[in-house]
Amino acid sequence: MVKSFTSTLLKAAALSSVMLCAANAQADEKLYLCDVATEAELTQDVCGVPQACDDLGNYKFRARYYNENANTPIYFLTSKTSFDNAWGLQDGEFAMDDVDNLDPIILPEANTYYEIVVDTDNFEYTVTPYEVADYMDPVIWETGSENMNKWNNFVEGYDDGVYVHTDDATLIEFYIGYATGPNDVVAFTQDATNPHLYYTTEELYFEGGEELSFIIHNYHGDGWWNYVTWRVDDSQECDIWHYYGWVATKEYLEWWYDQDVDLAAWHNGEDYRKQIIYGGGGDAWAKPTVEYTGEYRLVFDSHLGRAKMIPFDSWEPVLGINSAVVETVKLNVIGNQFIFGSDVKSVQLYNLNGMQVGLTATGSRTYTTSAANGIYVLRYADANGKITSRKVVIR
Repeated sequence: MVKSFTSTLLKAAALSSVMLCAANAQADEKLYLCDVATEAELTQDVCGVPQACDDLGNYKFRARYYNENANTPIYFLTSKTSFDNAWGLQDGEFAMDDVDNLDPIILPEANTYYEIVVDTDNFEYTVTPYEVADYMDPVIWETGSENMNKWNNFVEGYDDGVYVHTDDATLIEFYIGYATGPNDVVAFTQDATNPHLYYTTEELYFEGGEELSFIIHNYHGDGWWNYVTWRVDDSQECDIWHYYGWVATKEYLEWWYDQDVDLAAWHNGEDYRKQIIYGGGGDAWAKPTVEYTGEYRLVFDSHLGRAKMIPFDSWEPVLGINSAVVETVKLNVIGNQFIFGSDVKSVQLYNLNGMQVGLTATGSRTYTTSAANGIYVLRYADANGKITSRKVVIR
């Protein structure tokens, strides 16, 4: 059953300072969903952190978000680089303030997509979990499968979005990734839990000050372009990744672009695609400037059309923080204290580099750490030995 949570804050003259901040936020007409805990995490990415929301007009914004772990805390920010003038909760009501004066919105279910709509004029928000229908993702082939039609040999009918290979079609391995061309692709791994989630397992090394130029594209050894590929909304900001690939269904394109799309015209020319996406002109490659020298990982969600390039060790799927979490034990995180709702054993805390962090039992079900603010992985076993790994935020 779909749940919806709504909160309304009645505005009064006594809230004049908050309203001034809100007016400034409305003037900016941009909002970002933030799931990181520190300004370092907010600013050490190359692009994609925090996650841009869709502007629905009239001071309403929508974020679709994949929640990897249960009870994820989120805020909404008006800046990509600061926690000032954030949106969150005060006494359970949706409000704007510096993040230190706010409580987060909590997304309860692991491995779940949520749609969050916020209204910064009426101080309202809704949170709704949803399932991704097949048409909501343009990728129709599984990574690693030999379903890539090398020379585009499909039977008639593909202008209706039915891609059936001819008997003599040459099929090659399909994968997408960080690309500077169709035959220069650093392959994504497709997540085992969420088929819409992809990430590089090979480190991407860049120097500080380097301007990148890349897209997300399928591999093709003979250099054929634009089978399955994305371009960005803006080369510097790289907030939204629009689908630009030849292989597409009309249902997906009309869902994503929210307009009528002629699939035959989409197949037949890039000018038509550019008109749909940009209103004409050229297509936009991602060209962010790297601030810090180091190794990076590109994480991409093909359903959301969102990508982030983050320090390689700041998100590590091997740790299991993106795997399913079975809630056998209730857990509350208050500052640097972990309070369990029932007996646990073998409680361990790790940073995102996989190094164990000090943890002290201060009660039969309470543990405290002196670790710095940030994101960690907490592992523990319940009374029956069931082991759980989950991401926690220390603030």
